[in-house]
Amino acid sequence: MILQLAHHLGEQLRAEGIPDVEIRALAPVSLNGREPQFLIDPDVDLMKVERSLLPATWIRPEAPLESAAQARLSEM
Repeated sequence: MILQLAHHLGEQLRAEGIPDVEIRALAPVSLNGREPQFLIDPDVDLMKVERSLLPATWIRPEAPLESAAQARLSEM
């Protein structure tokens, strides 16, 4: 829905007379107590991304667990 919102906001701004709209997202997320990391690549202009069912290259992959966290998981 982030991409859909970006396109909606961009179209609203264009309708208000702003011709060259760029929409970028700073969306930090934290999963299971991990350090926050960006979910969306902040360098990508979401107005240039077309909606598709193909894998979204603008979504960043999850960072690997640190070795201490991996050790705790292996103990379980």
